Amino acid sequence: DLEHRLTVVTKQIEHLRDDPSYLERLSRKEFGEQPPGIDFTPVEVQPLPPDDAPDAAEAAPQEDAADALEQATQRSPIVSVFVLDETRPIVMVMSALLMLVALALLLRSASSSRP
Repeated sequence: DLEHRLTVVTKQIEHLRDDPSYLERLSRKEFGEQPPGIDFTPVEVQPLPPDDAPDAAEAAPQEDAADALEQATQRSPIVSVFVLDETRPIVMVMSALLMLVALALLLRSASSSRP
């Protein structure tokens, strides 16, 4: 048991020295600190009127998805690049350009391999 605890503590020390993302996660978990330059806005879900209310089975996946997204952005700040309104259009344009370049290279290699 002591050897296992020693191994765990040694790994934690290594992570504290060498892994900045571990430090961010630890500071968020222990002290509630947020990464610099990122503002998290809590989202409140408004209940629907009873006549338009979806079944509980339909509402649960939406809440699970929102919770999963919030946890992902807290665990890894890079995920927020894909979620934030300011950065999402840039990422989408870069993705589209990457797809166009890949398609052009694919067509180019297909036409050059023909006799």
